[in-house]
Amino acid sequence: VGGGESGVSVKREFLNEVRSYNLGAKFVWIPQIPHSQMRGLYEYAAASGGLLLHTSPKEVFGMVFLEAMSCGLPIVAIRGSGISEVLQSGQTAVLVQGGAKVAERLANATLKVLNDEQLRQRLIANGKRCLHRRFNANRSAKRVLRLYRKAMHERRSMQSKQPHAVFLAVRGFGAGRVAKLAEQMAISGWDVTFIQAPYISIEGQFGRLRIHSIRALAGNRWEATKLTDDERRALRCELEQVIHRTPDVLVNSSFSAVAIETIDFCRERNPDALVIYDAIDDWKLMQSEWLKYDKIRIQYSEEVEAEICDAADKITAVTEAVARHLVSIGAPPDKVHIVPNGFDEDLLYRPIMEPPKDLPIDTPVAGFTGAFFAASTDVELIFSLAQRLTEVTFVFVGWCDKRHRKHLERLPNIMFIGLRPREDVYRYIDWFDVCILPRRIGALANAMSPLKVFEYLARRKPVVATTGESIAGFPYVFQCGR
Repeated sequence: VGGGESGVSVKREFLNEVRSYNLGAKFVWIPQIPHSQMRGLYEYAAASGGLLLHTSPKEVFGMVFLEAMSCGLPIVAIRGSGISEVLQSGQTAVLVQGGAKVAERLANATLKVLNDEQLRQRLIANGKRCLHRRFNANRSAKRVLRLYRKAMHERRSMQSKQPHAVFLAVRGFGAGRVAKLAEQMAISGWDVTFIQAPYISIEGQFGRLRIHSIRALAGNRWEATKLTDDERRALRCELEQVIHRTPDVLVNSSFSAVAIETIDFCRERNPDALVIYDAIDDWKLMQSEWLKYDKIRIQYSEEVEAEICDAADKITAVTEAVARHLVSIGAPPDKVHIVPNGFDEDLLYRPIMEPPKDLPIDTPVAGFTGAFFAASTDVELIFSLAQRLTEVTFVFVGWCDKRHRKHLERLPNIMFIGLRPREDVYRYIDWFDVCILPRRIGALANAMSPLKVFEYLARRKPVVATTGESIAGFPYVFQCGR
């Protein structure tokens, strides 16, 4: 099954080879079809007693394997680095060694799976179990939850029938990450208190959470590196109003003095409270890059973040680059655990909706979603791309600084949609022809775990991106450097 411009030469070469051996009757080349129809094809093959035969030894990740396993289709493939990371030989697939006699080995393995019903059913059952254990945000959140519980057990036995967890989110981006974990803990029976700055709004996205917007501090004082005595008293007054029970766990994603005060508040009520610092960015690097490219000032203090790391029992970092930063400011390496972002598994099965009315349909569309910051997004690269690809419309859904927007909209094929509700964002993604991640190549890009890329891939969209450590090896992400 395949097609498109990139597959024309491959198809021609393949069919010529087939004809040269008089094997035309044994092959059917199905043209490119909508991805929504692929499930039916997989299920038909499974119901017919067939299998997925993967003949390439090179596969970065193998989304096709996950799709086949979800439809109950057994797999025969060649053992390789990317393939072996997804498939377990003899458990979820039959893998053969490459080399000179690979065709013979593939043929024997294929016949074995087709003729051994017990093996076939075992591969199908193991494949489905493997699929549901990995590659989704809910599972990742539960793995982190197990880490927290293990750490708590090392500190003390649970004294309450219903443990109490407090979450603190100060910045808008990243709030969804900790809120997802908070929601999973609530589902698991925890009493959860979620505290956010007043300018964050996630209430409509997480219905199971009791969310409190604390208004003790004005504006950017939520990111202050030091609080006044009046601010400390006002903050503590509101914390007393929302944290009614003794906290067992505090999960903090803030790098400011607010975090220090909240940690102290929780530890005063429970000296054994487990404190987790969830580091979603390299804030030291963000401070310099945002000021340089976006004229945005971040109040950051290495001493304050180091104090937060010291107070935390466990630290979760979104990427290896962020973990290295934390270690560089004094965090013990064995305290830091890497937990990348994850997408909502429901995106895999969400039906495609009608295209948004403001999305162009007369040209190919290259799309980008999320906040547009010049520190992380290469403005001049986008401008150059739009100049070269005049037949393509570049669509950006989300917030963008007026200065950068005005510069880019000088070109007629660049279009800014603006902010949209989360549900509408997925509608745009579904109707993009290709999704782009034109990040500014450098340390800041390496420090980010790009949730938008996970969402693009979950909606089965190809991605073109500038190269970066945090997306190295991703499937269906075409990376290019300079």
